[in-house]
Amino acid sequence: MQGDTSISQTIMLVVGVIALIFSLTAMAVIFNKFKLTDPKQTLGLPPGSVRAIIALSLILIFMLSSLFLYGELDNNQSKIFDNHGITKSQMENLTNVQILSITRLDETNENNETLYDVKTLVSMSNPASTDVAKQIITTVSTLVVAVSAFYFGAKVSGKGDDEPPDDNLSPVINKISESTFDVNRLKGDGMEVTILGKNFVSPKVEYRMKGVKPIELTDVTSSSTMIRGKLKSGDTSITGKYTIAVINSNNREHEIDDSVDIK
Repeated sequence: MQGDTSISQTIMLVVGVIALIFSLTAMAVIFNKFKLTDPKQTLGLPPGSVRAIIALSLILIFMLSSLFLYGELDNNQSKIFDNHGITKSQMENLTNVQILSITRLDETNENNETLYDVKTLVSMSNPASTDVAKQIITTVSTLVVAVSAFYFGAKVSGKGDDEPPDDNLSPVINKISESTFDVNRLKGDGMEVTILGKNFVSPKVEYRMKGVKPIELTDVTSSSTMIRGKLKSGDTSITGKYTIAVINSNNREHEIDDSVDIK
């Protein structure tokens, strides 16, 4: 029976991990459909998502395993005793036990006291179970601290690719996916644009040309290294060479002159 329980728990954990992988895959597909993925991140999910999932999974798996182990050690520690031929006064002196049944006997002792058969359930203390429980509490506490350090450590030790840049830095444009546009294709849903670089903080993107109102990129999603959005305009008279500018929330910006041509 114990072996069956162990196998069941193992199967449950494996199935749980497989279900988690499928859930992450489905989430990545949904994020990709809405253009929210970041190719620089694991599975394209938002920064820190995978670290958080690993941290929570470790705690959950360890807690399940610990509870199972403690339960197995604590099982079968209650014993049934048959007390044969005891008197009523002796029965009243039975403490810390659970009386399961009382059977009156057709006999008496030398003092002419009625005798009874009493079946009792006695809970036996298990020192090993108590020690394991203490070790589980200590280990879980240590694990929570270690996992917290694992999850938050990257932010403390230094910036990774998924960490937001310093607010005092200026954005840097490295690459633009589209540099030439057909003005007629900017109508309706517009054309998708991706800008790669670094130090992007809540950026907005403008296409500037002297004498023309700046055209702002719409439907913008961004990370510290990528901006994605749509260039839209219903005005067919906006042809010409444009300067692209990325403006951070701190109003610092980076321009590339005459980098975009709308024909």
